[in-house]
Amino acid sequence: MTDNLGDYATLSATLPELRHPTELAALPEIDDLAGPAFLYAEAVVATGKSPAVAAGHAPAAVVGASVVSASAVPDVDISRGDLRRVVERARELADDSRYDPALHALETMVDAVVPVFGSRDADVVEARMQLADLRFEDGAYAAAAETYRGLVEDLTAERGPYDEQVMFCQRKLASCDVRLGDVVAALTRLRLLHRQMAVRYGEQDRRVIELANLIRNIEAA
Repeated sequence: MTDNLGDYATLSATLPELRHPTELAALPEIDDLAGPAFLYAEAVVATGKSPAVAAGHAPAAVVGASVVSASAVPDVDISRGDLRRVVERARELADDSRYDPALHALETMVDAVVPVFGSRDADVVEARMQLADLRFEDGAYAAAAETYRGLVEDLTAERGPYDEQVMFCQRKLASCDVRLGDVVAALTRLRLLHRQMAVRYGEQDRRVIELANLIRNIEAA
């Protein structure tokens, strides 16, 4: 919980012919999250079988600038290993300042795994946290705030308001508020967070003192 609030403030038209994977890891081309192979794998993960397909209909799924017939997309089971690999690779891409492919891959994977494992599953929470952090790093503060807010709601319901990840997300939400120009909302959130941290860690805890100083600095500004 050492986040600093700072200064307050194509695919071508047609996909190339690709072999059918049995899982994301089955494609060696998967290392290129911006390439057509990964986007094809995303289509496999995100589409699956729908009632319309089962009834003999084949609606089209839009992937990048291409349209893929759902009937041409095989069923694929999503594993936790798939999820963890995408999370790790997204972090690597972000470390290379390649936020667009990192975010695209992670957003697609999160959308796919929430219905499978549930939004409060530990691995899914980790992926959502990574998504929020990458959005924040990329300057997409409104999108980051939305993700942090959803995490606060889910984790509070599951673990209570004094959970460390809940309080971390609250602090990041305050950072988003400041960067979006809503200092009042940020201060309201930080004061509540300070009270919660004082209850959990004690008034003399370094983290609690640091947060109190931060609140005073924002108030003075």
